[in-house]
Amino acid sequence: GKDSSGLWRRLDCTAQNTKAPAVAAVRRFRELGLGNFTFIGDPDRAFWSVERGRHFRTAVRSWTHCAYEGPSAEKPDGFKALCRHLTALERPFGVFLAADYLAVPFYAAVAKTGLAIGKDLFVIGVDDDELICKSLSPALSSVSLDFTRAGRDAIVLLDERLKDPTRPPQCRIYGTLGVTSRASSTKPLSDPRLNRGRTFIQEHGCEAIDATDVAGAMNCSRRLAEKLFKE
Repeated sequence: GKDSSGLWRRLDCTAQNTKAPAVAAVRRFRELGLGNFTFIGDPDRAFWSVERGRHFRTAVRSWTHCAYEGPSAEKPDGFKALCRHLTALERPFGVFLAADYLAVPFYAAVAKTGLAIGKDLFVIGVDDDELICKSLSPALSSVSLDFTRAGRDAIVLLDERLKDPTRPPQCRIYGTLGVTSRASSTKPLSDPRLNRGRTFIQEHGCEAIDATDVAGAMNCSRRLAEKLFKE
């Protein structure tokens, strides 16, 4: 909701650590050597979006930061405003999206400006929604929240409430699992074959693949693939 900050005072609940996603994103951006950043929040100014933006500003306070404060990019005036915002930023820059679903209109705005993700800007979202992240090109990197922990804590709270209906409300905080790195926050390598190989590993690394499969994705021999990766 727009402001759920006081919900724990009235109800048992699990709540996210809104600082953790911002810190994880900034850490990844700094690994890329970036010093310029922008934050794209939820257009309805949801509480969690405002908090993520606040923590992001704090985390990058030593570097250049300029948040987008305009209307939703899904509206014509908002789309134009976002395009102007992006073209005015010093490149390269990091973009922290308050949630993955914001990436759909954001990617459209990037395409309109002629900027290149992975060169002019690098993007990280929040929620690690694979349906969204992997459907975009380049695939979206995203902070993965510990929803499993949230669910387990909710079960514990419910069990405790059933045992003692009169106890004061409790709130349990869950954090993040880190950044799921995909192409939107990865600098391209000098050899395009290496980029194809790295993307293949990112997308299929949890499957039963081996070096031959990677070489096939790179369209070269296994021996050459090993040589390129070693270099």
